[in-house]
Amino acid sequence: VTGWTQMFTTDIGISQVIGFKKTAVGDEFGSTVTLDPAGSPKLTAHVFKVTGWGKDLTTHVVAGTTATGADTTPEPPDVTHGFTTDVLSITIVGVQANAPPTDGPDGYSTPSSAVTPGAGQDYTIITAWLVTSGDPIAPTSYTIASNVWGAQTVVVKQLSGGGGGGGA
Repeated sequence: VTGWTQMFTTDIGISQVIGFKKTAVGDEFGSTVTLDPAGSPKLTAHVFKVTGWGKDLTTHVVAGTTATGADTTPEPPDVTHGFTTDVLSITIVGVQANAPPTDGPDGYSTPSSAVTPGAGQDYTIITAWLVTSGDPIAPTSYTIASNVWGAQTVVVKQLSGGGGGGGA
C-alpha cells in the first residue's frame, strides 16, 4: 500500500486483521487505496480521518498487541503510551463470519460494523472509538456471535488545545 505504514497484521483463521496509518498531504479526496493480497480474498475496511492529532506517525499513533480468540466476547487490548494530552482510542475487531456486534466496549461509541460476503465465508469488521484525557479507558469486550476473531486498539495522541489536521 503506497504511502501508508502498516501498524499490525494478525492471522485469524483464513483471514487477517491489518491496520495502516498515513499522514494526510491534502490530495487524498477521491484517491484509491489498492491492496494486492494473494489469491482472491474479500476485503472489509473502516477508515478514520483524524484531525488535531500529534503529527508524528512513529510516536503519536500506537497500537497494542492484537488479541485473538474464538468465542462471543472479543476484547481489544489495553495500550500503554505515556501521552498526557487527550487521546483518541479506536477499537477494531475482525471476525471471520457475518457477526455484527450486539454490544460494544463500555463508554465507547456505538459500534459500527461492515460485512463482506464471501464464497462460503463472510467477514465482519467492527470499530468503536472514545476520546479521553490522558490514559484511555481500557476497552471492555464486544458481544458477537461466536467465531474466530482478532481485536486491536489504536491510540492517537491529540494536540494540546486541539487544532491542526491530518489522518490516521
